[in-house]
Amino acid sequence: MRIIFLLFLCIPIIGCSSARKLSKDFSGKVSTINTAFEGEYYSNKPAEIKQRFTVKEYTLWDFLSFYKSDIDSTEKIPDDAIIRLTFQPDSYLEVTAFKENDKLSSFSISTRKEGNYLYLKKNRSMVPIPVVYFQIKEDISFLAPLDNNRLGIMNYNDNTLWILFFGASNTGRTIEEYERISFDSHY
Repeated sequence: MRIIFLLFLCIPIIGCSSARKLSKDFSGKVSTINTAFEGEYYSNKPAEIKQRFTVKEYTLWDFLSFYKSDIDSTEKIPDDAIIRLTFQPDSYLEVTAFKENDKLSSFSISTRKEGNYLYLKKNRSMVPIPVVYFQIKEDISFLAPLDNNRLGIMNYNDNTLWILFFGASNTGRTIEEYERISFDSHY
């Protein structure tokens, strides 16, 4: 009985994922965050990556607008727009869209810096009742600058449920990468 109890205590710890573990599927290694979010410009259209986890490709604007705190809908931005990302000292990421030299729209999202990652969302919850029931829910979304001059975005969610000795898990993952580009503007 002690072995079963210890097993149920260890499984939730094993189930938790770190950004470092999740980011191994990017096309390049994660580099330092020093200049990646200081007003750098990125393509709105996702770059080609060898391993895609979803059929739909998400534009950078659409992906980041999901994390806005206000309820208003986000303006539609063309796929060929250019997106500027600026990390503010008060833990906000300013997202601005440009088309040619015109500013189209902007918004801010709450985030936090942890090592070489900017977390957009990081939720973990656990409900353990030894031997009878336990549930782990995990939802992580982060941005990471890559050493191949790209911006990587990952969204990972997992819901694991065990009742007695029967278990089920539902895991989802989205990975997109966006090219850093140079853009001459007055903004």
